[in-house]
Amino acid sequence: ANGKVLKISLWGKTAAGASTRTMKLYWNGSSIGTKASTDASGNWRIEAIIMRTGASAQSAFVICWIEAGGINTATLVAASSSHQSVWDTLAADTTGAIAIKTTLQDSAAGTNVTQLGFLIEVLG
Repeated sequence: ANGKVLKISLWGKTAAGASTRTMKLYWNGSSIGTKASTDASGNWRIEAIIMRTGASAQSAFVICWIEAGGINTATLVAASSSHQSVWDTLAADTTGAIAIKTTLQDSAAGTNVTQLGFLIEVLG
């Protein structure tokens, strides 16, 4: 029904290394949240709030960020690169299944980025 909301949360860690690590969130095949980082080891997170506004229309707010230093010593990395957010309209047909997925990429083909959690909450 219109007004129904999904909250999608993803989180994980990056390891030290010079490679570029890219974390992406997809909604029905389209990337709606992307964060790339070359920072030292730390934590990353992507959150999306998506509201159904019609049978084939959604309104979305997505924020992505990186923290350097790990869980106990976390500080946001440089303000220009630590986070990004976007407000967008989506057009997935909600009468059928909608695929929600994430991808993690490491330019060094290594394991310098891992996902620790993926949570979807239905609100409203």
